[in-house]
Amino acid sequence: RIWPWVLDLLLPPSSDNISMAPEPCPTEGYAARLMRLIDRWDPRGILVSDAKAIAAVKLLADPPPRTSQAELATARWVYDKTVHPVLDQPIPSAFRTSSFIPMTSLAAIGLAASPGSAKAAFFWHLVYQTHSATVRYCNYDDTSRPLDLNRMLGAYAASTGAACAIGVGALRLAALFPAVRLASQAAPHIALGCAGALSTVLNNEPLLKHGAPLVDERGEPLGSESRAAAKGTVARATLLQAVLVPSCALLVPTVLIRTILMPRYLQSAPKIFPVAAVGTILGSVFVLTPLAVAGVPAYVPLALDDLEEPNKVAVEARARELGTAPR
Repeated sequence: RIWPWVLDLLLPPSSDNISMAPEPCPTEGYAARLMRLIDRWDPRGILVSDAKAIAAVKLLADPPPRTSQAELATARWVYDKTVHPVLDQPIPSAFRTSSFIPMTSLAAIGLAASPGSAKAAFFWHLVYQTHSATVRYCNYDDTSRPLDLNRMLGAYAASTGAACAIGVGALRLAALFPAVRLASQAAPHIALGCAGALSTVLNNEPLLKHGAPLVDERGEPLGSESRAAAKGTVARATLLQAVLVPSCALLVPTVLIRTILMPRYLQSAPKIFPVAAVGTILGSVFVLTPLAVAGVPAYVPLALDDLEEPNKVAVEARARELGTAPR
């Protein structure tokens, strides 16, 4: 028997309790960013069927006269979680943005359950990088820059190869030199960070070349595309993909398990140890990771002196228009 409150946790929200996350803006605070991130990563999105996704597309495109605002809100939630915003086609469940938390949890548990195994490290690095690349492909919606499949495949091959080489190589090194065994336990997670940085830079090479759009504090377009803005955008993405997410979701639980749980429970309470270990991993993925990632603003602030000359002129003109100091 499944209690109603469990069903409420598992099933998509009803029209009575749905909550839409606010759109990002340059001046949004930490709480707003956290709400938007939780909404984006809500794992209930992977439970929505393609039939419901198609029904939501049809309802939003041509709502019947008696459709309530609550029904429209529910359809919008389903659309945002399951449908490609450009193609209007359902995204496969396993590769929706909602799959981030389940897949990251699975990879973290897999890496923690097989310490020192080169084969397991290779397998989980391959799974994690393949899933990340496929999610990027299935959710790509930048109509201004068509997706370069060859570039994406090249970035996937390079990042996966780097992750597997670092992770497996460190484990082999630890087997030959026991003195570095303790430090090598963090190698698989460092490998994922390096792979995230490499993949981010390679996939965003066109952005670095042509520049990213500028907006003012109200989110309105400003000037022309800026390479300084592109560098800041890629640096922000690298911070997230190479540092915060791998550290919070993968490295922190491993350190806690090795330094606290294993000495305390592995021998004295072997039945408690696996439960505590899984709980630590899930807490790191479900709680710590969103709290840390939300601390990074959605927009990158730039100093006026870092901008190209035409964009400096545009910023100063906008400042005069608004009666504020240029910044």
